[in-house]
Parts: sequence; structure tokens; C-alpha cells
Amino acid sequence: MGKSIFLGLVLNTALLIALGLIYNLIRGLTRITNRYVKETLIGLSTGAIGIAIMGTPWVLMEGVVFDTRSVLISISGMFFGTIPTIIGMVMMSLFRLSSGGSGMEMGIATVVVCGSIGIIWRNVRQGKVKKISLSELYLFGIVVHLGMMLCTLFLPEASREFVFKAISLPVLVIYPVAELLLGWMLLNGEETLKTRVALVESESKFRRLFDTVDEAIFLLDREGRVLDSNKGAERMFGYSSHDLLNQGADFFAAPGKNDVSQVNQFTQRAFDGESKSFEFWVIRKNGEVFLSLVKLYPATFKDENAVIALAIDLSERIKHELELKEAKDRAESANKLKSNFLANMSHELRTPMIGIMGYSEMIMETEESPEIKRSGEKIFESAQRLMQTLNLILDLSKIESGYTEINSSRFDVISVIKDMTSKLQVSAAKKNLTFVFKSTLNELFVVTDPRLLHHVFANLFDNALKFTHEGGVEISLELEVIKRSKWLVLVVKDTGIGISEQDQSIIWDEFRQVSEGWGRGYEGTGLGLSLTKRFIKKMGGEIRVESRLGEGSTFIVKLPYNEDTRVTGSEEEVMEMIESVDKLETTMDTEFSTILIVDDDDISLDVTVAFLKHHYTVHTAKNVVEAFELINKNRYSIILLDINLGKGVTGFQILEELKKRPDYAGVPVIAVTAYAMAGDKAVFLRAGCTDYVSKPFTRSTLLKVCEKVTSGK
Repeated sequence: MGKSIFLGLVLNTALLIALGLIYNLIRGLTRITNRYVKETLIGLSTGAIGIAIMGTPWVLMEGVVFDTRSVLISISGMFFGTIPTIIGMVMMSLFRLSSGGSGMEMGIATVVVCGSIGIIWRNVRQGKVKKISLSELYLFGIVVHLGMMLCTLFLPEASREFVFKAISLPVLVIYPVAELLLGWMLLNGEETLKTRVALVESESKFRRLFDTVDEAIFLLDREGRVLDSNKGAERMFGYSSHDLLNQGADFFAAPGKNDVSQVNQFTQRAFDGESKSFEFWVIRKNGEVFLSLVKLYPATFKDENAVIALAIDLSERIKHELELKEAKDRAESANKLKSNFLANMSHELRTPMIGIMGYSEMIMETEESPEIKRSGEKIFESAQRLMQTLNLILDLSKIESGYTEINSSRFDVISVIKDMTSKLQVSAAKKNLTFVFKSTLNELFVVTDPRLLHHVFANLFDNALKFTHEGGVEISLELEVIKRSKWLVLVVKDTGIGISEQDQSIIWDEFRQVSEGWGRGYEGTGLGLSLTKRFIKKMGGEIRVESRLGEGSTFIVKLPYNEDTRVTGSEEEVMEMIESVDKLETTMDTEFSTILIVDDDDISLDVTVAFLKHHYTVHTAKNVVEAFELINKNRYSIILLDINLGKGVTGFQILEELKKRPDYAGVPVIAVTAYAMAGDKAVFLRAGCTDYVSKPFTRSTLLKVCEKVTSGK
């Protein structure tokens, strides 16, 4: 065991290392995806290396040679698996068979036994050999070479004992170490392969993501030249990735729309670590120019500093912005058109209504014939119904346009309800119904908007009376503490027709009624409850209904109770706002004042004069010229001024001229007009009018305003 053994070990060791390298090489081939092809190649490589090892043995005695085939084939069984090991075993056994000699049987037995031990060990570990420990590898080497020692039984009896004693020490000491080293090399190769495969998969995923993004992504060097690009860049600009390679900012820039030198400066800053975002006009291959948003980020590419450039096409965003602007303009135009339509409708309806309501009121007051007087009442009631419909539509328009404001005042809500119920009791009596108001409170002053609250009360009370045919209506008002807050709780309970559960959701919708279509059973626009709910919400409250079909309805209103005692007007003024407009003060000033009425409508003039002539000295003018002829001749206590005087002339012209006259500085000017849209009153008061009356009006309304502006004189 001299020089030949040393050389044999060296050569065998080199071949074992070569096997490990070849194995890792074949495992790492990504082009070969078929498992069995790879296992066959590994098996052929194992057999070839094994034959090479068997070709460089050391000679113990004539006909008896040794090598590291046991290490090779056992490691193959452990790490490579069954198919490669069997292929290797067959090749090595055939080679040894062809070599002959007295040790041939032992040589073949060694290949079969050691390979089988490797395969069995692998199967016992269920193929999980990547986490095998070095100590287990060494133990494995001991077991394998104990098996090899048993193979000496296949030697001729004459040489068996000599060989056993001669090889025991090197086989059990050196070979397990060789087994350990080869196994350790393969384990490291597995880790390296695992890392490489993970890296390849990561790069593959990144590339797929890189190419899936719709936006254009570029990798740039310091000078802004393209190192790589994604499919999004190809789609956005129309060039292939090869065409885009090494191109700079000037290649993408739309002519005359950018400062390319500044873009290059941005790229250099991003290369040094400063991110940047800017808009950049670019051009496609087909010549189309569009605006892009470019974002630059510092990055690395092939272990070198680089810049990631993300380009986002803003064409669609700009298109959507234009579409939104156009839609907004159309909506504003439609809203303006609707407002103009409502304003014109309001004006054109209110102007003739002054004649209908005015003359019917005069018939009711002066006619002695009961039949004609009753006709006047019917005309007046019909006109009031029409005006109520118009006012509801205008209230809806005010809410939608945001013009409805809370104008709070302090007043006694108990007295308001009592006054309203006393009037409705007359109508209830005609239907043989009871109409009662119950409360434990004698008075309750609240601070809220009297007009909105009056609307809520009137609508709920009227509805209860309208939809009740037997029994009656009961109203209650109490002050309750709910969750440490004080609430005004109004309950309106009737024994009427009731509302089915499925219909309770639609009663709050605009223009909806439970009874709809050709056969609807009740009059109305379907706006009352919708506006009531909106007004209550505007005041910070809530409303709900409890009802069953045929068993009546109960409406519960909760409003926040404001104990603030501050007022925005006197209680007398507030009560005037919520009292019925039909109530007329019987006491008037005995001293007649002189009033000038400026109105271009003959009917309006006729009705206004008829309402005022028994209380004031009345002069009339139909245009600006006539008005100033009278103003120059006379001194008036009040001027009633229509706003629309026809042919483009407005009452504002008269108002402006009166402001210039010292003798008329304190004379009240009342706007008497059919303009009653949201915000109109505020416009007239800001222009200098003292007060405002909307057409159509009743005699009492007009007289109250005149008395109000002249009081204290």
C-alpha cells in the first residue's frame, strides 16, 4: 500500500469531486424540465465516473484491486435516487465483469450492496436528504463500508482472511470520511442550487410583473440612456425593446414642448439618490403627442447604480377631466335652466293669481247674494290650492339649491298649535270628526325657525284630517329628556285609513303618494311629507311613522329643544308670521296716508287699489315716467313698487333714483312682485326696499305690511 495506493486515492477523490460538480450542473439545467431525462443523465454520469474510478484503482495483490466506487454508488443511492443509482450500478457491474480477476465477485457485490444501502437509507428518510446532518453522513459511511467488508466473503478462501485484515483499517477509517466529504459537497451544492433557483424564480416573477404593468418602466443610466424597458413601454410608445435600448430623453420628447436638459439633470439627481416627479410631453412612434407623468427613483441594475423611470400616460385622465368639466357645465346649465323656468313659472302664475284671489276675496266681502258669495269662496279656495302647490314646488327648489336657511326666533309653540287646531276643528266638525290637542304644558317657548315649524305642523295636521273619515285626530306635545338631551316631541295620531308597511317607505319620496295613478283617491302633489322630513332634518330633528292599513297612523316628530332665550325679533313679529293671513286687525290709523302704486299690470293695480282705498289715499303709475311725474308733484308716505315693469324696465331704476333724493330718504318702499324664488327677497332688501310682499296676496297681508312700515310715524 505504497505509492500506488496514494495515487489511487488522489485520482479517486478527484473523480468524486467531478461527480458532485456534474450532478449540480445537470440539476441546474433549466432547459431540461423532464425529471426522468435529468435522472437518466445523472445515472449515466454516475456510471461513467464509477467506471473511471474503477479504472484508477490501487492494487492490493494480483487480481485484487480497490477504489472508492463504494463511496460513489452509496452517495448516489442516498442523494440521486433509485433510477440514477441503478443505472450507475448496472454500468459499473458490467465494467467489473468485463475486467475479470479473482476479486470480480467481490467488486460486483460491493457495487450492489453499497448502492442498495444508499437507496434504502434514502427511502427510510422519505427522500428528505437535504437536511441530513454531518454526523448522520459519517454514520452512513460506516454502515456502507461495513457492508463492503462483508463483501470479502465473495473472495477466494485462500485470500479472504489476508484481504480482510489488510483493508479493514483504511476502509473503516478513510472511506467514511470520504463519504462525509462528498455528501457535504453535495449538500452545499443543493443549497447553492436552491438559492440559484430561487433567484431565477424571483427574477422571472419580477420580469413578469415588470412586463405586466401597463405603465412604461425604464432602467436608465446616469446619462438617461435606456438600459432595459418593459412591455408597457413598447405598448405606450410603439417601439420594440430593442429600438428603445440606449435611447435618451430627446428620443421620447415631443418637439418644442420640453426642456430636455432639465430632464437630464433630474435623471442625474435620481442616479445620486434624489427621487423626482414631473410632467413630460412625449411622442409615440405614430407621431401622436401626449402628456405623461414621469417619476424617477434611484435603483441598481446588475450591481450598478441606475434609475427607474415610470412613465404614466395622462391622456385618459385629461380626457376624463374634460368630460367631467363638460358634464359639470351641462349640469350647471340645466340647473340654471331649471331655475329660470321655475322663476318664470312662478312669476307668470302669481301675476294672474292676484286677479283671481283678489276679485274672489272682494266678492266674498261685498256680495250679498249667498249663491254668488259661495262661488267667490270656491274660487278663492281653488286659487289657494293652486298657490299651495306652487309654493311646495318652490320650497323643494329652495332646498335643492341650498337656499333654505334657519331663521330662528323665540316664540310659544303651545299657543301656535292651539291657534292652528282651533281653526282645523271647524273643518273636522264638518266631517263629524274630533280634533283635539293635549299637553301637560301651558306654554313652551322655543328658539327655532317659526316658518319651517309652522309648515311641519300644518302639513301633519292637514294630512291627518284629510285621511281620516271616522273617529278623529289627537295631537300631543311634550318635552322629553332623551340621552341627557332635551327634545320637543310632537305626536299626531289619527284613526284614518292607515299606511301599509310596504308603502311606508315611499311616503317620504318627492311626488309620491300611496294612492297614485288614474284612480288615486286623494288630492295633493306628493310633496308635503317629503318637504316636512327635509325641514325637520334641517332643524336637527327626525320624524317616523307607525301605522297599519285600516288602523290609523301615528307620526312622531322629535326636535332639539333650544333653551337659548336670545331672539331675532319680537314675539309680536313672530306671531304675525305664523298667524293665519286671514286675520285682520280692526284698528287702523285714522289719519289717511298717501300711497303710490307702481305696477304695469292693470289687474294687479285694480286689486291693490281696491284693497287699500278705504285706508289710504292711493295714486297709481304704470311706468317709470308716470311714477316720477307723480313723485315730483306729491309727497308719498309709502311706495308700492312692482319689480318687472315690462319692456326691460325694472323697479330698481325707480329705487336708485329715489336714493338720490333727500326728501325720499326715509320713505318706505315695499317691493310688491311675483318674483318669489329662493333668494329673491334678499335681493330686493339689499337693493334698498324696506319690505317685500309676494303676489298673490290677500287684503290683510297687504294692509299689515303697510301698517308695519308706517308704524311709529
